[in-house]
Amino acid sequence: MSDGAEQAVVVKPVDPAQGRHLNRRDARPGSPSPDDLGFRPREAAAAFAKADKAAKSKSGLIQIGLGQALVAAGDPESLERATKVLRAGLDREPEYGAGYRSLAQAYGQLGRVAEADLAMADGHFYSGNYKDAKLFAARAQQKFKRGAPGWLRAQDIINYKAPSRK
Repeated sequence: MSDGAEQAVVVKPVDPAQGRHLNRRDARPGSPSPDDLGFRPREAAAAFAKADKAAKSKSGLIQIGLGQALVAAGDPESLERATKVLRAGLDREPEYGAGYRSLAQAYGQLGRVAEADLAMADGHFYSGNYKDAKLFAARAQQKFKRGAPGWLRAQDIINYKAPSRK
């Protein structure tokens, strides 16, 4: 992987003594939580959901914002919903790289590593970073069953030839 490439999987360390996931405050005692900074992902998700419902036509950017807020909420139900909402938003705004990073994070936190790697590959691909796109696609393809839709999408990225610049 080249310098600056993003990781698709977010690993939450587990405190063996308490059997729970550690959060930022556990890792850095005294550091503020997102709530302490005024960010409340559930409230943000509710606002985005209201905006999405009020929009006459579905806005990909509103859906991506909703998905990002759901990822920030971090619970399994929100993460599952985030994957669906982010996919829908990215269908409308396929070149919005931040949406793919959020999708990869949601999949990673759910333990769906192949899908996380493929989302990172798509994000790099649509950002024009074909080298990293191919690296993530190759990683994803190793985890998908041969011929599955994810495997085929990864193959498309791997086989892509960028137009030559004249």
